[in-house]
Amino acid sequence: MYAFSAAGIIYKFPLIRVALVLITFIYLAQGFVGFFSISLPMDRSPEFWIWSSVICLAFGIIHFIGLKQQWTRL
Repeated sequence: MYAFSAAGIIYKFPLIRVALVLITFIYLAQGFVGFFSISLPMDRSPEFWIWSSVICLAFGIIHFIGLKQQWTRL
């Protein structure tokens, strides 16, 4: 919802810059940490960690690009 708010699709949410920075950071961190979790026995297969990390990195990169483009308008 915050991404839609920043894009101007819906009304502007409060603390939008802080929220978008945190969301982007969480996606990127989860993506990077997931690659290091492959060897940890947490009832997940290595394929799960690879795919979830790739997906989180993709979301994080997309959020980062959008945040960079819209930063001055926020």
